[in-house]
Amino acid sequence: MIRNQSNGAARGALLAMTLSVLTACGGGGGDGPQTGQLSIAVTDTPIDAGITKVNVVFTGVEVKPENGPSIRFDFAPDDERTIDLLQLQGEASAYLIVDEEVPAGRYLWARLHVKAEKDVHDSTVEYEGGEVYPLYVPRGAQSGLKLVSGFVVPAGGDADFVIDWNLARAVGAPPGQDPNRFLRPALKITDRAESGVIRGTVPGGLIDSNNPATCAGGNRVYLFARPDEGEKAIDDMDELVDDGRAEVEATAGVSYSADRDAWEWVFGFVAPGPYTVAFTCSSTADDAMVDDYPEVVDSEFDFAAREDVTAEAAGDSAVAF
Repeated sequence: MIRNQSNGAARGALLAMTLSVLTACGGGGGDGPQTGQLSIAVTDTPIDAGITKVNVVFTGVEVKPENGPSIRFDFAPDDERTIDLLQLQGEASAYLIVDEEVPAGRYLWARLHVKAEKDVHDSTVEYEGGEVYPLYVPRGAQSGLKLVSGFVVPAGGDADFVIDWNLARAVGAPPGQDPNRFLRPALKITDRAESGVIRGTVPGGLIDSNNPATCAGGNRVYLFARPDEGEKAIDDMDELVDDGRAEVEATAGVSYSADRDAWEWVFGFVAPGPYTVAFTCSSTADDAMVDDYPEVVDSEFDFAAREDVTAEAAGDSAVAF
């Protein structure tokens, strides 16, 4: 885990004003504490497509209490955070703000402010061949990347949240936009204290190098939310077709451990609940801009195995395909 200790210079007059306005937001009465401590970190769902670095420049964090104005934590120019999201896979994360005092109560949204201008090499993506392209977030410099999922900061307590950036959905190359690569806000937020871990293994016989005739390449496990009762059909990574199938929550790379002689994968920061995990040895054929599955003519993408699993709060769940 990477922990950034510097918190920027953003409390000042705005926070003082907000504290005075929102004294009723703490959920407690009388002389009880009306503030809590807020920490927000980022993590990454990894990506294929020959990408080796995704450097994002973060300039601040903004949160919106249910009552009252939003609160911004703007980083000083020499304290902007350039973070390679590809280094934050599995159970790794990087903090943007740590133990900031904020009004207690319910919050409607969080927003990440980034530098990602069109035709400017601030945030960038780098490929295996060494090519480096600008990452562009439409309206990102003005409005930031907004998560509409609400959360609660307890009065007199700590709130520690992790924002998962699904890069497999986030980075794209729309036609006619060269040299820019678009960075979409494919984000979800999880309470670190309540989140669980799902990990597992894949039989060597399913790995792409053992099945070159049937695998397009790319060993990856996909995570899908499952209904409390019954099943739901799973889908590929596409964002373009709403076919009623379960959307991909996250993906995890599969790597070989010589110490344990096993092909392993892990999802960190998973909200409690029922899930389906599915393994593919053809993730390189899953184009996020195209519907590749199921029964798509000429598509090389398919799943080789799937299992149901339940993530436990602050627990560790294991799956063997």
